[in-house]
Amino acid sequence: MLIVMKSKKSMDRKKIGKKKKITNSNRNKHLSLVKAAPFVGLMFLSLLFVLTYNLISGNQSETQNELDEHGVMFLSESSKTENSLSYSKDFSDLNPTLDSITEIFNSYTVKIPTHTSQDRNVSSIIDSLVMDSLVSLEIENISMRQRLLQEIPSGYPVPFRGVTSDYGMRIHPISGNRLLHSGVDLRANIGTPVISTADGIIEFTGVEKKYRARGLTVIIDHNYGFKTVYGHLKKIVVKQGDFIKKGEVVAFSGNSGITNGPHLHYGVHFLNSATNPINYVKWGPDNFDSLFKLEARVKWSSLIDRINKKVQREGLQAKKLVNTNQPIQ
Repeated sequence: MLIVMKSKKSMDRKKIGKKKKITNSNRNKHLSLVKAAPFVGLMFLSLLFVLTYNLISGNQSETQNELDEHGVMFLSESSKTENSLSYSKDFSDLNPTLDSITEIFNSYTVKIPTHTSQDRNVSSIIDSLVMDSLVSLEIENISMRQRLLQEIPSGYPVPFRGVTSDYGMRIHPISGNRLLHSGVDLRANIGTPVISTADGIIEFTGVEKKYRARGLTVIIDHNYGFKTVYGHLKKIVVKQGDFIKKGEVVAFSGNSGITNGPHLHYGVHFLNSATNPINYVKWGPDNFDSLFKLEARVKWSSLIDRINKKVQREGLQAKKLVNTNQPIQ
C-alpha cells in the first residue's frame, strides 16, 4: 500500500512539474512578444517613411519632366522665331538683286498671244449669239406690245376735247328714259376726222335699224373678238369689207341721228358685249398693264400667250429669210 501511494505521489509531482514548465514557456513567449513590439513598430514606421519619400520624389520627377517639355517647346519656338528673323533678313538682303533681275527681264519685250485667231473667232461668234438672243427677246417683247396696241383698240378716235356723256346707265337727254349708254360721247366739231383705233375690217356702214338714233355709223371688226362703233357721223369714207390699219381715217364726225349737239359716239365691244371705252382710249405704251386689270372679262393671259407664239414664229421666219438671202460665211 505504501508503495502504491508513493508511486501516486511521484506521478502527481511529475504532472505538477510539467504544468510549471508549460506555464513558464508561455510566459517566456509573451515576454518575447512584448520585447519585440518596439522593433516591429520601428520597422513599420521606416517602411511608411520610405513609401512616402518615393511618392513625393515621383511627383517631383513628373513635374520636372513637364517643365522640361515646356522648356524644350519654348526653346524650339524661340529658335523658329530667330530662324524666321534670319530668313527675312537674308531675303531683305536679296531684294536689290531680285529687283535688278526683274529689270533685266522686263527689258526684253516678248509678246505671247493669249488667244489664237480661231479662238477669237469662236469667242466673237458666241458673243454675237448671246447679244442676238438678248436683242431678240427684247424685240419680241416690244413686238408683242406693239402688236397688242396695233390690233386691239387703243387711243382716241378724235383729238380729245372732253367727254359729254360717260359709259353706263344714264337718263337719255332726248327721251328722258333711263337707259344703258353703251359707249362714250366725245366732244368734236362737225367735220373732225375720225380714225380707226386698231387694225381691222369694215363690218358695217350706214344707219342701223335697231340703232337709228345713232345716225350714220361705222362698225369695224378687229382681231381677238373686239369691235369698235363710231356714230353720229357726217360722212363715211370707207366701204364694207375694206381692210384698214390703225390710224386710218374712216369718216368725219357730225350731228346725225338723235343728238343734242355735235359729238362722236364711240363704243368698244368684246364678244358683242359693250365695255367701257375709257379703259381703251387711255391705254398706251406708258400704262400698258392698266387695261389687263380694268377689263377682267378678257382672258388676257391666253391672248398674250397666243400673240407671243405668233411673234416668235414670225421672227423665226424672218431669220430664215435672212439666212437664205445672206448665208453666213
